[in-house]
Amino acid sequence: MRAGLLHERIDIEVQSGSRDSYGDVSESWSTYAANVPATVNPIRGKEQLTNNTTMSETTHRIYIRYSSDVSGITTNHRIKLRNESPVRYLDIKSIANVDMRDKHYEIMCAEWK
Repeated sequence: MRAGLLHERIDIEVQSGSRDSYGDVSESWSTYAANVPATVNPIRGKEQLTNNTTMSETTHRIYIRYSSDVSGITTNHRIKLRNESPVRYLDIKSIANVDMRDKHYEIMCAEWK
């Protein structure tokens, strides 16, 4: 994958939880890999009406280079788009090691609004 195609920057975040003194779990997100060069392409969108509320979903395809920093990502992680204001988050739906050659990942994500 040519470097010029990776013109956006993303952060990959992982969810973690901790218990307070009352036993309640508080969930938060922390950075797993920061400032990762990526290509982010919106693919399709759809709208859904539920309980008189309209929800829209946009599917994105993201390409990143394979590295030891990102080799452990799973669908439990999420993507933070760094160049957006306000910040946007994408839920990871699938991750593919393209051609099984440890060269780059294709990550399919969904964004709900």
